[in-house]
Amino acid sequence: MDGVTRPWLSVSGAPKQPLLLIFSVPILALIVAAATVRHDPDPPYLSGDHSPLGYTMSLALFVIPAHFVGLWFVRRRRLHPHHWRAYWITAAIVVPMWCLVDILLGNVFFRFPNPGATLGVFVPGYAPGRGWPRTIPIEEFVFYASGCATILLSYIWASHSWLSAYTMPESAYPARARSASGIVAIHVPSLLVGLLLFVIAVGWKKLGAHEYSAGFPWYFLFELALVIGPAAVLYNAVGPFINRPAFVYKMFALLLLSLIWEVTLALPYGWWGYQYDAMMGLVIHSWFDLPVEAAILWPAAGYMNICLFETVRLCLHRDRPLLSVLFGGSRPSSAAT
Repeated sequence: MDGVTRPWLSVSGAPKQPLLLIFSVPILALIVAAATVRHDPDPPYLSGDHSPLGYTMSLALFVIPAHFVGLWFVRRRRLHPHHWRAYWITAAIVVPMWCLVDILLGNVFFRFPNPGATLGVFVPGYAPGRGWPRTIPIEEFVFYASGCATILLSYIWASHSWLSAYTMPESAYPARARSASGIVAIHVPSLLVGLLLFVIAVGWKKLGAHEYSAGFPWYFLFELALVIGPAAVLYNAVGPFINRPAFVYKMFALLLLSLIWEVTLALPYGWWGYQYDAMMGLVIHSWFDLPVEAAILWPAAGYMNICLFETVRLCLHRDRPLLSVLFGGSRPSSAAT
């Protein structure tokens, strides 16, 4: 609407501040949960055949929202062609990446004790010392595809509907995108923070007061790569183009969904579990010994997906070769308008 102040103009100069807001509250919630009374409930899947096809049907939590928001996006694709292209490019990168990670590391991080909760179709996955057993449920790959779609589509929807005042106007975006320098820029403090967190995780794994000292915290290292990687090389350039409130909304929505889906359903019914040798040993006993990494993964994955989406969208507005867009150092083409 004409005359409406665009709040994005007042926040574009502080791209790192949302990280404190996004991750401080979930971390506080995890600390409070970890300090609650300890109890060891008997998981239902250990005492009988429970939740037949439970994992399969639970994927509606992602498939249905992705379907309806996707219909909204299809109707508006001509209004936002760069969003449309950026969405599909991002999905084409992220979904195969997650599927490959699950094939290579699924058996390292997870276990699937209740096959009756799935369709019974399993994909080979690497298991150290056991080769490539067929243990990865096909539902895992549906989850990665529908989860990626839900994250990106919900962020785009929020950015263009009830949080549209915080989205950079289409009229201003191209000029801002072309004027920015190279996207990739190493942010050394982020790397140092990531290194410090990993040292703390290894120290807790080996010296902490818990029974999970065997192994190595590979899962936490993987999550650090999801967060610190984009923060260290992309966020300085991409941060000002992100709709911050839509970003925060999606992060908290993911955290809430994880508590409903994972803690309430998946763990007690054995849809999946965790290989504690690959965890750092900080678990929430009142939530069926949920590793803290499990809750961290949701906002971390959302952060990575949205940051990559905005990076792709930024690249699509440039009139230079891809390497020049990423690293700078080249002038725009003389044929560009």
